[in-house]
Amino acid sequence: MTDRDKLIEFLKPRTTEYPAWLTRVLELYDEYIAAGLADDGFISKITKDPKNIDMLLEGVWEMQLASSLTRAGYQPTKKPHGPDFKIEVEGRSVWIEAIAPTKGKRGSPDTVPEQSAYGVVSELPERQLLLRYTAAIRTKMEKQRHYLRAGIMAEIDPYVIAISSICLSWMGAFRGVNQLPYAVTSLFAIGPIQLTFDRESGGMTQDYAHQPLLFNKNNAPIAADQFLNPAYRHVSAVLSVDSSIVHTGLPAQGHESVMVHNPLALAPLPLGIIGARTDYDVLQKNDPWAEIWELHPHENTA
Repeated sequence: MTDRDKLIEFLKPRTTEYPAWLTRVLELYDEYIAAGLADDGFISKITKDPKNIDMLLEGVWEMQLASSLTRAGYQPTKKPHGPDFKIEVEGRSVWIEAIAPTKGKRGSPDTVPEQSAYGVVSELPERQLLLRYTAAIRTKMEKQRHYLRAGIMAEIDPYVIAISSICLSWMGAFRGVNQLPYAVTSLFAIGPIQLTFDRESGGMTQDYAHQPLLFNKNNAPIAADQFLNPAYRHVSAVLSVDSSIVHTGLPAQGHESVMVHNPLALAPLPLGIIGARTDYDVLQKNDPWAEIWELHPHENTA
């Protein structure tokens, strides 16, 4: 039995109500194989546990990302034991590491709960979703340190963490209550929307609360300001995509995606290079005591 046949065998009982899923995953797989990007044992890895659909979805995200990079005009390649992909941008090697955060350990208060049935009102588990995003980003930041120590990549090489919400299964798994993508909120210490009233003038201003820390079930602090911390200057950007199994790529194909740029990066990247719908960068306010930098979204219409 070929790897493609194994994939079909694994998918068929899970896609009877959604035949477009099977078709789309096979299209992605065929592209991935044709590009020479599949590692040995790729299909065995993503189908080895029939009870763990997350492993399949993580593999789908990796294939989606490769397809999106190709559609954006790049030729992604791989290096043994290195990040998932390498592309060339303006003569530089850009390394990209993919991750699809899962809901977390079953039964934990920090786990993202299952979404309620359609039509049933439920509270958005924003704290849990933010914790999943910060954990995913932290995992890939640590992975990059390994690549640097091993000499697989150089400090001057741009490094991008690419996150998909494909495993989180919530309609609100991309943007929070403050209407910003979780990737933006969890990197720039941005909290809920807040209103400030001026008693003298009667005027009102709206901005975001400063939230540099999140807290897990043990009340342990979790940093949510990595892109304001020089210790993480080796990460150039975080690409975040609101992904599903049937989506075909990045914004030109119709779903949300953002590229969040690190203002302290050793190897910064130009805006719009991968084709995300929106690029976010920040500028420090003129006030030297300002805790929050000014956030600048750039819509990409091409």
